[in-house]
Amino acid sequence: MQRNQIIKIAFINLFFATILLAQSASEIIHTPHEQAEILNLGSNINSTFTEFTPFITPDEKILFFESDRPGGIGETGSFDLWYSINSANDRKIPAFSLPTNLGAPVNTTGFDGLPSLRKTSENTYELYFSSFAGNGRNGPLESNIYYSRQIGNEWSTPILVPGINSDFHDRMPSISPDGKYLFFSSDRPGGFGKDDIWMSQYDDVNKRWKDPVNLGETINTSASEISPSIHADGITLYFSSDKIGGVGGYDIYVTQRLSAGNWKHPVNMGTPYNTEQDDEYPTVLSSGEFMYFTSNRPGGFGGYDIYRARVPDFAKPTVVVTLNGRVFEMDTKKGIEATITVRGDERRFDISSGLPDGNFKTDFINNKIYQIMITAPGYEPFKYTLDLRTSHESKIISMDFPMKKINHSINSYNIVLQFIDKDGQNVEARSIYQFSPDDKEMKKMDKNSIVLNVPKSITSWNSFLERNTLNIIAEADGFEDKNYSVSMLSLMDRGKHDSNTIIIPIEMSRTGVNQSDAGVDLNNFKGNLTLLNTIYFELDVANKITENEIQKLTVIVEALKKSDIIIEIHGHTDRQGGLQKNVKLSNDRADFIKNLLVQKGIPAERMITFGHNYSRPAVKEVNEATRKKNRRVEIFIKKKQNNNME
Repeated sequence: MQRNQIIKIAFINLFFATILLAQSASEIIHTPHEQAEILNLGSNINSTFTEFTPFITPDEKILFFESDRPGGIGETGSFDLWYSINSANDRKIPAFSLPTNLGAPVNTTGFDGLPSLRKTSENTYELYFSSFAGNGRNGPLESNIYYSRQIGNEWSTPILVPGINSDFHDRMPSISPDGKYLFFSSDRPGGFGKDDIWMSQYDDVNKRWKDPVNLGETINTSASEISPSIHADGITLYFSSDKIGGVGGYDIYVTQRLSAGNWKHPVNMGTPYNTEQDDEYPTVLSSGEFMYFTSNRPGGFGGYDIYRARVPDFAKPTVVVTLNGRVFEMDTKKGIEATITVRGDERRFDISSGLPDGNFKTDFINNKIYQIMITAPGYEPFKYTLDLRTSHESKIISMDFPMKKINHSINSYNIVLQFIDKDGQNVEARSIYQFSPDDKEMKKMDKNSIVLNVPKSITSWNSFLERNTLNIIAEADGFEDKNYSVSMLSLMDRGKHDSNTIIIPIEMSRTGVNQSDAGVDLNNFKGNLTLLNTIYFELDVANKITENEIQKLTVIVEALKKSDIIIEIHGHTDRQGGLQKNVKLSNDRADFIKNLLVQKGIPAERMITFGHNYSRPAVKEVNEATRKKNRRVEIFIKKKQNNNME
C-alpha cells in the first residue's frame, strides 16, 4: 500500500473517531456545582499519601478504604485497609474520626485493598477484598479476591473465595447486601476489553459460588471497566470506565439491571463528578442521596483523595422498602392464612401469610403506588393503598391486617345505582350490566338495581368475588353513554356488610358543552374573574382526562383563540394522600390543562396556573361521589388589564 493511501486511511479513521468523540462529549450531563456538593473529606481522612477505593456502609456510619500512609502493617508505600467512624448525627456534613488500621490478619506486608462489605443477620460484617497470594495466603499468582468475617472485635483469617479467582487479575469485589451476588473486575479471557466486569451468583443449594459470567457488551467495552459497586437495592450498579466519550481518564457511570439479566445502557455521571483526571470507586448510600468516590483531581491532599457528593436525580438508585406484619381475625386475633395480592405499574404478584401466626413479609421498590388486597375464605376482603412515591430510604414498614368474618345472616345483596350529574342532581338513566367473566351477555337492569344472591358455600362466594368484575353501561337523554366497571372485591370491600344494600354513585356527563352551558358569551365578555369551565380528574391522576373532558376544552378553544381574554387555571385535589402529595398534584393538573390548551393554539402567555391542593373544596367530602367533585381544574377568564398610563 502506498504511503499516501496509508495517510489517507489514517486521516479518515481519525476524522470519524473525532466525530464519535464529539458526539459522545455532547451527551455529557453537567450538574451545577452547588447541587453536586462535592466535598473533599479533609485531612482527617486524606493525607499527602494515597487514599483509595472507599467503601461507605449503607448507613454512612463506617468508611473503609485503602491507603499507603505510615502506620500500616508493612512499610510505608504498601497499601493496607483502614476504617473511620462517622460521629455526625445527620447527613449534612460527616464527621469522621482519625482512621484506624484494620490490622492483621486482614492486612499483610503486601498489598491489601479494594474493600466491599455487607452486614449479616447477626449484625456483623463480611469483608471481601483484594490481595495477592503469599504471606500465608494461597491462590494464583495474580491479584485474588479474599473473604473475612467479623467475630466480635476481630476479623477471621481471610480465605480465598472459591470458584471466583483465575490465573489472571481478579479484583475490586462488590458484594450485594443479601450476599447472593458478587461483582468484580477481571482481565481474564472471554471479555470484551482490558478489564471487564463479571458477576457470580451464590448457589444456596450446593453452598458454592457459580462460575462467573461476563456482564456483556452493554456494560463492557474494548476499554477497561473497573470498580463495580452494586447498590443496596440490588438493581443499580455504579462503575468506572476509561472508554471513549467520557470527560477524562476513568469516569463514573451508572446502570440498572433489567429482567432476564439485561442491563440499561450506562449513563456517564457527567461533570463535576467526573473530571479530566481519574474518578473511580463509587459507593452510594442506601438512601441514594450521597456518593463516596476517589479522585486524583487538582486541589487534593495527596495522589488520590476520597470525596463525597450528592447524587443527581438521574443517577439515584431505587430503594427497597420492606413491608411485614400479620393477618389475623378481628375478633379472636388468631392468625389467618390469607392471599395478599399486590398490584402496581401493571405488575401483579401474590404472597401468602403463614400459619399459625399469619405473618408475612415482602419487598417493594420506591417511587410507586401499590394496591394491596388481602383475601381469605370466610372473611371480607381487606384493601390497602401503599404510596411509596416519597420514600427515599430503605426501611421496614410494619403493618397488621385485621380480617372481619363474613356475615352469614345476609343471603343476598341489593346493588343500587345512583346516576347523578356533575352538580349531584339525579339523572334518569337506563342501564344494563354483566358480571365478567361469568356472564356471557349483558343483562337488562330492573330499576337500576341488581339482586346478588350469596352462595351457601363461602369458598364459592370468595371465588366469585375474586374472579368477577361488574360492568355497567348506562344511557340517559342529554348525556353521554357511560361505561363503568368495578371489581367485586373492591365493591364488597367498600360496602356496608351489616346491611344488604350497596349504593354505587355514577356521574353522567352531558353531551357537548357550549358557551351557554358555561353561562358566558366570550365574544362580548367584559366582566372580571368568571368561571368558564371545570375539568374533572380521576384519583391520583394529573396527566390524563376522559374524552368527555377533552370535549369540554375543544368547545371553548375556538372562542378563546379569537379573544385576548386572560385565562386563570386553578388546580384542586380531594383530601386523600396528605398535603405534600396534593400540593404537587394540584399544580401538575393545572399545568396539564395549560399544556393541552397550548397544543390547541392558545398562547401560553395568556394563561396563569395555580395549585390549591385541597384548600378550596367545591363540596364537603363525605363519600367517593363528593370527592370526585373536588378532583378538578377550574378555568377562569378575566378582562385583560389596560397597561397604558394616563
